[in-house]
Amino acid sequence: MITHNMKYSLSLLVFILYFALFAFRFALPFPYAFFVVGGVIGYFFIYIDRFVQIFLDRQGKKDKVPELDDVKEYMDQAIKSNRVQPVLHSTYFLLIYLPLALFVITSSGSAVGVGLILGIGVYYLTDLWTHYNDHPYITHTYLSEIKHTFTASQARYFLWSVVAIFVLLTIMVWK
Repeated sequence: MITHNMKYSLSLLVFILYFALFAFRFALPFPYAFFVVGGVIGYFFIYIDRFVQIFLDRQGKKDKVPELDDVKEYMDQAIKSNRVQPVLHSTYFLLIYLPLALFVITSSGSAVGVGLILGIGVYYLTDLWTHYNDHPYITHTYLSEIKHTFTASQARYFLWSVVAIFVLLTIMVWK
């Protein structure tokens, strides 16, 4: 069984390896550094949603806010118990993310912007892959706005479509 610490380690390893691949893409170190800074900002941008949801969920309660290490576990439990629905983990945000990603990658000359978009994509990719066999998590977290009961195979199709889109975005940045 994969623990939360193993998921964080795997996620961090994927992030480092993914952004290390682009070291050969940039001729100068400064644009690459900006690209990596954008990736870090994008990757951790998603956690802002979790922190805000924790504080909104804990409003009016006298027990303490969980420690920083327990935030993801606390949010996963809150999501599964239908107490909170993170905004950045929704169908609406994913539908906005795709055209925004296409715009930033094709029209923006900003290494920070491209890194930010790909950092968000790496987060989604690792989150979905670490929950590959947990189709209730995928359907409740990412597909809850769609009023349809998804099967495990449909959730996997969603996962594979996100992977395909992310690979296409990576190819667009690489060229």
